[in-house]
Amino acid sequence: SGRMLASARPLYRQLGLNTPAICCNGAYVALPDGEMLYRCPIARPDAARVIAFARERNLYVQYYVGENYYYEKDCPERVHYEKHIGVKATFVPDLTAIQDDTDKLLMIGLPSLERMLAPVRAAFPEFAVGMSKPAYLEINNPTATKGAALRALAEHYGLGPESVMAI
Repeated sequence: SGRMLASARPLYRQLGLNTPAICCNGAYVALPDGEMLYRCPIARPDAARVIAFARERNLYVQYYVGENYYYEKDCPERVHYEKHIGVKATFVPDLTAIQDDTDKLLMIGLPSLERMLAPVRAAFPEFAVGMSKPAYLEINNPTATKGAALRALAEHYGLGPESVMAI
């Protein structure tokens, strides 16, 4: 899922699942007990460049680390997102002061942020940049893919490609 584990958990409970989860577009795999099996984050200095880009354009951005996500300015985008995923964000005065690498960065623009897709891709060709909804622009490490995460999970369980299916 593009979601973080904390946001996917209610769906897991509803479906009665007790399985690993591929989260944040493949940036990490969490085992059923929540232990991190695999992680492919964006390094803090690189994330800081994206945050500076967003600040210069007055764009709202969130910073994800494991089961938490952070914001530095309150706005309707934050309220909208929290309602959408059902998980509260944590306020920090400066996202670049967070000491952990980030699993993903999410820019949100209501009603749409599509106009920023090409400029963000041009500014950061080294990242995977995509839109999960018209208002959500997601930025990941380019090697953080659901396929790479699934390979790591299969290797953990000793499964070959013939034994794996993705939906």
